[in-house]
Amino acid sequence: AAIFPPEGKFLLENGTLFYDTREFVDSSGETIPTDISNIVANRTIFGYVTPWKILGGNYVPAVVLPLANAPLRPTPDTETDFQLSDLVLQPFALGWNYDTVHTQFVYNVWFPTGRFNAGASDNVGKGLYSHMLSYGATWLQAKELPWAATATLRYELPGKQKDTDIEPGDVLIVELAAGKEVAKGFDLGLTGYYQTQTTEEKGSAPGTDTTRYRFAGLGPEINWRPAKVPGFQLALRSYYEFAARNTSQGVFAVLSLAYVFGSGK
Repeated sequence: AAIFPPEGKFLLENGTLFYDTREFVDSSGETIPTDISNIVANRTIFGYVTPWKILGGNYVPAVVLPLANAPLRPTPDTETDFQLSDLVLQPFALGWNYDTVHTQFVYNVWFPTGRFNAGASDNVGKGLYSHMLSYGATWLQAKELPWAATATLRYELPGKQKDTDIEPGDVLIVELAAGKEVAKGFDLGLTGYYQTQTTEEKGSAPGTDTTRYRFAGLGPEINWRPAKVPGFQLALRSYYEFAARNTSQGVFAVLSLAYVFGSGK
């Protein structure tokens, strides 16, 4: 959702990602088995909603520490090895609240801290800096047991990979979700995403398939906020992926534990 916690609050969130890749789909739609079926990644986010205002929105810096045993989009012959992946910094983000509508603008930077060796099969990092711009909006009905809907657009601009001349193409990501609080502190919803490469990859070796990749996912979401633990939320999302080209597809799940705390409003 495009909603930051209240002003003056800290956010600590740990998300564990489980991905059963099932298959790699080439640019013509043919499927190729992958050598690994289960990928596990973990991301820990720590952020703070400052009282500082820019253009009327709260300034929200954050850092994301990721761990992974393989790239989330593995190619055939990928190997597993649990390691620190690419660190993410959120140096700039703004959030606005307008009664039932909440919006946010976010700028993230990926740093090549994950292990990357050109041509290796066990890389957990991309070997490059990457920048992402995001804008999202959430509507939250002003009533008991409300309906809610959210939409977020993200655009990633990767840099050049170290030790190679490869510069991946830009990436567009669309995320959508809708749901309802069916009991106090308990939400059910439907969520989905679509991701596609929008520009051609540069500098690839001859014979490399640089067809723009794409994939989509759709599935249910459950959120629980126990009344006896204010500020805590447990969320479980799962997705069935389809329509992939030149990348993997499978079943994807995220278990998120989040806690908001501090002396803010």
